[in-house]
Amino acid sequence: MGDNMNIKNEKLLNAILNAGGAKINKNDIEKAKKGDVSGLAAGLDSDSRKKLTDALNSKEKARQILNSKEARELMKNLLGKNNG
Repeated sequence: MGDNMNIKNEKLLNAILNAGGAKINKNDIEKAKKGDVSGLAAGLDSDSRKKLTDALNSKEKARQILNSKEARELMKNLLGKNNG
């Protein structure tokens, strides 16, 4: 189940970043898993980059984002209705 969840998480991350116009690659994703989001943030405008960094540095902000209606709908669409 762990590998399956990692694949779903990677798809979700790709979809979110692509929706924001960011260009990412596998190396950027691997770095982000270790805490280095510079590659992911590089393709974002300065306002979006600040929002991303703030969200990643605050558990409460991250929780608010993940609990938003938009995030829940995105996860539901990407992961399937039974997993969202």
